[in-house]
Formats: sequence, C-alpha cells, structure tokens
Amino acid sequence: MKSECRRKSRIFMTVCLVGCFLALSPALLWSLPRTPPPPGVPGEMREPASRPFLDAGKAHPAATEAPREEQDRIKALYERADTFFLEHQTELDQYAGEVLKQYSEALQQGVTPGHTPMALYRCGLSCLAMKKPDKAATYFKRILSEYPEDPAVNACRLRFAEIFQDARSYAEAVDASRSVLRTSSLEEEKTEAHYSIGKSFTLAGRHQLAVESFQQCLRIDPLFYLKKPELLKFMGESLSFLKEYEKSCENLLHYLNLRPDTPERDLLLAKIAETLLSQEDERLANRLHRYLQANFPDSEGDFISTLRKAEHIEGRSPEEQDRAASLYHELSRKQLPSPLHVLVKFKLARWQAKHGNHRESLAIIDEMLQTTLEAPTYEQFASLRASVVEELLKQSFNEKKYEAVVRLYQENIPLFKNLRPTEIFGMVGESYEEMQLYPQAVASYEAALDSLGEGGGKYLLRMARCSYRMGDLEKAAQCCRKVRVHDLESQKNELLARIYFAQGNYPEALRQLGLVLPGGREPAFSDFEWVNMYAESCMNTGRHAEALQWVQKGLALLQEESPEKRLQLLLVKGRCHQKLSQSVEAIKCFEEALGWVRGGDLKEQLNYEISNLYLQTGEKEKAVQKLSQILGSPNPFWQAAAQQQIDYLQLKEKGLQLF
Repeated sequence: MKSECRRKSRIFMTVCLVGCFLALSPALLWSLPRTPPPPGVPGEMREPASRPFLDAGKAHPAATEAPREEQDRIKALYERADTFFLEHQTELDQYAGEVLKQYSEALQQGVTPGHTPMALYRCGLSCLAMKKPDKAATYFKRILSEYPEDPAVNACRLRFAEIFQDARSYAEAVDASRSVLRTSSLEEEKTEAHYSIGKSFTLAGRHQLAVESFQQCLRIDPLFYLKKPELLKFMGESLSFLKEYEKSCENLLHYLNLRPDTPERDLLLAKIAETLLSQEDERLANRLHRYLQANFPDSEGDFISTLRKAEHIEGRSPEEQDRAASLYHELSRKQLPSPLHVLVKFKLARWQAKHGNHRESLAIIDEMLQTTLEAPTYEQFASLRASVVEELLKQSFNEKKYEAVVRLYQENIPLFKNLRPTEIFGMVGESYEEMQLYPQAVASYEAALDSLGEGGGKYLLRMARCSYRMGDLEKAAQCCRKVRVHDLESQKNELLARIYFAQGNYPEALRQLGLVLPGGREPAFSDFEWVNMYAESCMNTGRHAEALQWVQKGLALLQEESPEKRLQLLLVKGRCHQKLSQSVEAIKCFEEALGWVRGGDLKEQLNYEISNLYLQTGEKEKAVQKLSQILGSPNPFWQAAAQQQIDYLQLKEKGLQLF
C-alpha cells in the first residue's frame, strides 16, 4: 500500500516539477508527432533566401586530374565549406542556403573521394532543413550509387528512413533502417537504426514491435535516450496501447524532464491523464485534468482530456450517463481542431444513438456527412448512420408508427438494399400492408424472401394474404402452396379456404374448411366466418340439406344481433329452401331477411323473388302486392321488371295466351 502511494506521489510530483502536460494521439484522436530533425540539425528549420548551387545530379570534374595547385585550391574550397557547416550545424535551418552555396562551389570545381561524399551528404541535410526531401534524396542516392563503400552510406540510409516516415511510408522506412543493421559495424549507427525502426512501428500502430526495437536500442546504448529523447515519447505511446500504463507514464514523464520546452506539453499531459484513468486512478487523473484547464485552457490537450474523461464516465454506471453527455455537448460547442471536432461529433452521435435518441443522432451524422471528410472517417459516419436508421426503423415499427417506417425506408432505399437485413424488409412489408398498400408490401416481402433463400415461410404467407386482398387469387394460391412450415399450417389452410371460396372453387373450399373446422368440433362465435363459408359452399355444390344445418349453427352463434351476418345466413337459408322446393319456408326466410335490409337493390330483388314464390304457392294477390311495392323503387330496372310481371298477370287473368 505504501509502495503504491509512493508511486502515485512520485508521478504527480514529477508532473508538477516538469510544469507541462502532454499526450500523444491514440486511435481516432492523437495527432501523429513530427519527425525529429536529423542529427545535428535541431529545432524548426526555415528556408533561407534562394541561392544558386550545383544540382546533385550534374557531373563534377575530377579534382585528382588537375594540377597540384588546382587540387590545393579545390581542397581549400571543401575545407572552407566544412568549417562553415560545423560552425552552423546547430542552426542549419537558418544557414542551409549558404551551406549549399559553398559546397556547390567546391563540387563545381571537382570531386575528391576524401571530401565529396561528405559534401553531398551535408547538401542533403541542408535540403532537409529547407523542407525539400526530394532534392535531399537526389544527393543521398548519388552517394549510394557512386560511393557505396563510403562511411556516409549508412547515414544516408537513416536519412531516407526519416524521409519515408514523414511520407508515412513506414514499410520503406523500416527497410531502410534494417539495411543499416545488415551492413554497419558501428554501435552508434545500429542504435540509431533500432530507434528509427521503433519509431516507424509506433507511427504504423505496430506497438509490440516498436517496444522490442526500442528495447534493443537501449540494450546497445542504455543512454541513447539522452541523444534522442523522442525515444521515450514514442515508447510511452506504444506502451500505452499495450496497456502497460505505469511504464508508459514513466517514459512520458521522463521525456518531459528532458524536454521541458516541448510544444506538445498539453497533449502529453492529456495522455498521462488518460493512462491514469485506464488504471482507475481517477483522483490523480482529475487533478491533471484541472491543471490542464487552468494552465492550458482551450488547448488541444485540454479538449482531449475532457473527451477521455467523458468516455470514462460513459463506461460507468447509468446514473452518470448525463454527465458524459454534458461533456460531449460542451466540447461540441468549442472551436476544436478539425480532426478533434469530427471525433467529438462522432462520439456525440454515437452516444445519442446508444441512448435511444436516434433522430438527434441522425441530425448530427447528416450534418457531418455534408462536410468534407476523409474516406475512413466518412465510412465510420456512414456505417453509424446505417445502424441508427435501422434502429430507428425498428423502433418506429415496434411503436406501430407504420407511416414513419415507410417514410424512413423510402428515404434510405439504397442503404437498405446494401444492408439487405431480412427483418427490415419484413417490417417494411408489414407497414405497407397495414397501410393497405399491398403491391408495395408484396415487393418488400419478395426482397425478404430473396435474402432468405429457401426459408421465409411467414413472408410467403404474407405475400399470399396481400395478393388475396388485391384480388390476385392465383398468385395468392401459389404462394400458399409453397409454405412448408408446420407452425404456419393452420394459417395457410384458412387463407386457402378463403382463396378457393373467392374463386368459386367450392369443392376445394369445402376440403380446406374441413381442415380449418374439422367435424366433431362445435364452432365458437369466432368461427362464424367458416360456418358461413360452409353453408354457402354446401349450397353451391348442391348439398342444400347440409347447408341448412350449417345455417342453423351460424344463427345459433349470433347471440348479439349482427345485421349483416344474420342477413347472410337468411339469404342462404332461403335459397336452400327454394332449391328444395320448400316455397313457404323460403318465403319466411326472405321476409325475415327484408327486415335486415337497409335499402338498395337487394330489397327490390328480395321482393321480386318473394312475389315469384307467392305465385308458386298460388297466392296471386300477395304476389301482386309485392310487385306493387317494387313500382315505388327509384331504380328503373326493377320498376320495369315489376310492371312487366304485373302486366303479364293481368293478361293471363283475361285468358290471353301470349306464348
């Protein structure tokens, strides 16, 4: 316990002594650090005024072929340039142009094996100081091709590694450094090569390999970090990714001690605070966070520290979720650097989606997708949007907001076609079906079937139902026959019964009804539809007595008056009595049915049929009375039919034979 307290106290006291906080960039956030300048070229370099110098690719005269006096003069030019370089190598950013000028004058006069390779190398260093890596590479390449045995060759390879690192070509940088390990016998060059390889691996995200390379470097020269303090910074970053948090803090703090004036101090402190949060040391992490806010307000490190704090809170108990949201919103209102602004918006959109605020999340995502985003970041937002839209559609469906489901789908058809989620197409189909948009529902169910392959019995059944409601009875029957799911068998039989009945295929309808309502089971009120179908199907297949039995069962089910249902049964009953030549019973049924008719052609039709039945029973006066009622109909067809029948009866009464 005491050891732990001493460790934490040492960390915090070191931070306070350093007086600067800084963090490297993790995953989506931390900015890649700048490549340190070449050895002997510290500080930021600026390009001097343009001066003429000899291009590295041009041929140079051989000084060894000149007279002795000329050789001495050329040698003096090289030595003068060497002296100037050595005097100003720590300020090469200011004097690079003059260095190039003096070496160019010497190279123009002639080349000497003892001076030329180093002159070319220093010209390359000057070009690097002037931010001209391509020009520097031409000098280094000439040394490699013309002076392959010169000691400057490996130094050129190490500079090539730095050029590749700046260009983010990390594999090439590693290859260049490894070539030094294969050819050099100098420990100084080997340690620098291991350091360069480790740096490339850190920048490439290969952190285990990076740490191994740094360790190899320090095994050869335990004090190499004094020459290259950045080793501690890169190693600290890789250790953090490997979750070796304590070692990471030690390296970063050591780097701050060696480089107290680093411009990255706020970022490094944010990195240390993040590491402490990963160790669940919130007390010290919060102190560092407050220090950042007080001493580096609105700095990148301050923003990153706040973001990491919000992420840490978000991963804890639900009661503290609002605190995390508050921090995300606070950050989103600040003037953040572009990469950080994008990340905060992403975090906020994801937080909103995670907590069910899908529309708020979509608003943020759509706003960001309208800006210029790099490909990987754009894909992350697009992927999150797809997930949010899908969840919002499911939520709307579960809340039975079918219009919202359809609207969301229609606005995002390309998205859903790419995702091809079966359940989504099913939900969209059901929503269309609920809105009675049956053709669109069928198309959605077909899409669901397409993604399922051989499965999807429930969607086949739904397609059949929609086709039935559209009047496409043949397609409805075909879809039903394809259903092979045992749990859907009863629904399939019911729908087939309706389809065959609607087609007028009464024998098949009766067969299906036998599966829906098997014999021996007394029908319940909910079975009225099947009882009515039984009665009509029996009637239309000539089984009138059986039809009357089903009518009686149906009438017995109507405990509460249902005019439409009672009327249906009475009409069937009356027609069955007609077919059985039971005119009196038929008249009673039709007369009772008239009591449930609210007007229209059916009333006139029933009166006309009743008049015919009265004629069959010899009750002419009652027949004429019914026909007279039809004469008052607003429908001219029934008026004409009734008048014609009355005229016929009158003529017949007078004994006129018309036929």
